[in-house]
Amino acid sequence: MADLIRKPLAWLAGLLLMAAALLWFSGVLSGARRAEVTARFEASRGDAAVRSGADAANTIGERGSAEHALDKEITRAQDQVRTAPDTGAADSAARNGLCGISTDYCQ
Repeated sequence: MADLIRKPLAWLAGLLLMAAALLWFSGVLSGARRAEVTARFEASRGDAAVRSGADAANTIGERGSAEHALDKEITRAQDQVRTAPDTGAADSAARNGLCGISTDYCQ
């Protein structure tokens, strides 16, 4: 009678151990997969931050270049107004200088 109880209990214990081992192995695999996905996500996020910083630096550089070009245009227009021989020439130089800065002033 003891044999009738021991054999099924042994089989049951073996099945429970195999099920526990499968669950543990599945957890290990999903943990590794989760770590891989997290690492990829973090790398992508870092790349995006670098690209964003580079875009910002380029925008600042372009804006600085545009401001420098505008300053040169204004200085040139001011010099032409100062060196004009009379008020009519000064007015014309001022209008030409403004027109060079923005087409809104051209008439």
